[in-house]
Amino acid sequence: MTSNHSIYSADRLDFVPAGELCVGEALRNLEGFVRIESIEQLGSEERVYNLEIHGEHVFRVASSGLLVHNSSAAEGTSQGALTVTDDMIRNAMKNSPLNSQQRNGVSLPKVQEYIDMIRAGKQAPPIKVDGKMIVDGNHRYIAGRICGVEPPIQPWAGGRPNGFVPWNNIPIDPTPWP
Repeated sequence: MTSNHSIYSADRLDFVPAGELCVGEALRNLEGFVRIESIEQLGSEERVYNLEIHGEHVFRVASSGLLVHNSSAAEGTSQGALTVTDDMIRNAMKNSPLNSQQRNGVSLPKVQEYIDMIRAGKQAPPIKVDGKMIVDGNHRYIAGRICGVEPPIQPWAGGRPNGFVPWNNIPIDPTPWP
């Protein structure tokens, strides 16, 4: 599928270009909903075809029956807002190659702030990493994984391997942090 093909996002209640979907986002299918577990951009070129369905521009594809639209966002669909949830964060952080030492957790509104920044086309500042331990930048890292655009990494001393906190145990605070 190309990045401009529109897929129905249950989180945004709108058709969204595939290239703007994020890890953890819910998509509509025949069974109800499925969540995006990972995003992979393939470097190879493949022949693709655009379909025009007579009388109907919304249809289902693949064995799962994903709901798609045969026009691009530029032809009438909109990007829509993406509201981050605890589940989106947990799903995005599964199998993360980097670890956290942030025992006090993360702020859901702060992650949302960085997601909005990334979706606006801006790059988040680099995260500071010591080996595989994030020293500074947990919110930016999480937002990047949700959007499929991980921030740059800056090597930094200060990782505490004995301070490792598994991502599934990181508290998610619903209140804004500075």
